[in-house]
Amino acid sequence: MQPDEITVISVTHNSDHVLTGMLASVPAETPVILVDNASSKGAPALPAGRRITLIESRVNHGFGWACNAGAAAARTPYLLFLNPDARLTPDCLARLMAARRSYPEASAFNPRLEDHDGQLFFRRATRLRGNRGRVRGKPDRDMPVPVLSGAALFVSKAHFDAVGGFDDGIFLYAEDDDLSVRLQDQIGPLMLIHDALVVHDVGTSTEPTLEVIAFKQYHLARATVYTMHKHGRRMAFLQCLLQALRRFAKRRTYRSAEAKRSAVAYLKGVWSTRRDGGRYTPAS
Repeated sequence: MQPDEITVISVTHNSDHVLTGMLASVPAETPVILVDNASSKGAPALPAGRRITLIESRVNHGFGWACNAGAAAARTPYLLFLNPDARLTPDCLARLMAARRSYPEASAFNPRLEDHDGQLFFRRATRLRGNRGRVRGKPDRDMPVPVLSGAALFVSKAHFDAVGGFDDGIFLYAEDDDLSVRLQDQIGPLMLIHDALVVHDVGTSTEPTLEVIAFKQYHLARATVYTMHKHGRRMAFLQCLLQALRRFAKRRTYRSAEAKRSAVAYLKGVWSTRRDGGRYTPAS
């Protein structure tokens, strides 16, 4: 496989402040598809002379919907879903391509994700599986994992299409958990590739105002209820409601406007699922 056999797909929403760094890290010969989810500042400015396709949506239909739109437009056999606040290291794509040959039974892959200080970002388990397959300790080698992060998810287009892509019923968050479970159940193991490194400045794709923080927490709650129910977790609404209420029993919730706003928004998100189970219906 060559770098031009992979399409990098990235979803943007007022992400200009981080997008330049991400695009600069992608090899020039690798095609990029940007799906802009109704940025209030307009579509992002793009560098000249690059293989970049811009898909603009006037309505923010959610992260999964935008990823699916990017995948539908891709013409390469492999896809890398990459957050705009992430940056590839120089040999990352080559190592992911080598992993596809080394682990042919695997359904999809994560590179090693670190922040700019070298702190590992690693998901040990998904609540959709309980503690089943939970990873102990920090990974120091290639290894199977129970869930992948959507911040940098490498998958063949054939596998992605075979499981139906991301679930459009999820607006934001938990869509990577849901996709991971379906890939694992229908196709094969999920792998973390230790020597393929992506630097991810977590949570900086959009500027973290109080309004943005509340918006994200509200949709995190809704997505959690929806995906737990979808995958047969018992009493999903009650579990999430109790989790939301426990936030208000902690002192740190009242020590900052951000923490209090987050707790209130999460509770509102859980409570809102009484009517629709947390499912998002994209606008026509």
